[in-house]
Amino acid sequence: SSVVVDVGGVSSRSVAMEVPGDPAAGCEVNGRVPLGCAPSTESVAAFVSFRLYHRGSLAAVEPGRLFYAQVPRGIDPRIHEMLQPIFSHIKRDDHAERAALLHISRVLINRCGFDGCDDMSGWVRLY
Repeated sequence: SSVVVDVGGVSSRSVAMEVPGDPAAGCEVNGRVPLGCAPSTESVAAFVSFRLYHRGSLAAVEPGRLFYAQVPRGIDPRIHEMLQPIFSHIKRDDHAERAALLHISRVLINRCGFDGCDDMSGWVRLY
């Protein structure tokens, strides 16, 4: 199925992308998909951009990247501990938004170490 992602900003544009699976799978009731049915984890994408500084010096820039439902490889277990998923009725450790936050955390810690994170400033946009 095709999904349109609005990446916003000063010059707003949309990006069409193919997402595996049917976003409405499992939501059908009596042959109909009810309004407000939540999409599956696999059909959600997260867009992230950031500009971050360490003690006033530019440390990392990401103009824009899409994340999907999977945990990025090579994440330090301590980062996983900092960003633990909340378990409700479904497993949430592989959500696209968490993947984006794990990536950002890895970038920051690789640049300034665990102890240097208090000296970070800048902005992060996560959609």
